[in-house]
Amino acid sequence: MGKGDVSQTVSANGTINPVTLVSVGTQVSGTVKKLYVDYNSKVKKGQILLELDDSLLAAQLKQSEANVQNAQATLVLATANEIRMRELYAQDYVSKQELDNAVQSKQSAEAQLLASRAQRDKDRANVSYSVIRSPVSGVVVDRQVDVGQTVAASLQTPTLFKIAQDLS
Repeated sequence: MGKGDVSQTVSANGTINPVTLVSVGTQVSGTVKKLYVDYNSKVKKGQILLELDDSLLAAQLKQSEANVQNAQATLVLATANEIRMRELYAQDYVSKQELDNAVQSKQSAEAQLLASRAQRDKDRANVSYSVIRSPVSGVVVDRQVDVGQTVAASLQTPTLFKIAQDLS
């Protein structure tokens, strides 16, 4: 017998699971335009994973912006009418009801402007949601979409990727 190194080997069978597995979905529907990552891609928090075609969302945003401009113009006219009616009412040329109608029209125009701005802000957010970013740093362990595929975010958010946050 001789002298030598003693070594010990341990083997195991099973599945390695990450400490945290994050499912990445989308809040808006659309067709996958560009994929930036694939299986086993290392990603950093905030990195773009994919882009959805935003043409319909951008068109909706343009329509909302036009609605805001229309509501602003309506408010300018309603304000001018209210001022005019107040002056005429002070001189007894119009009735109290006509003045009240002018005041109500202005209040309605103000409310419509607020509603139009809220819709515009929502549509602006939806356009930004067409770019899917990684919420965490980690490794892509599952990709469930391909370029050209349509994802529908209706009642349930579809899973696009699964990212393992920590595989150590």
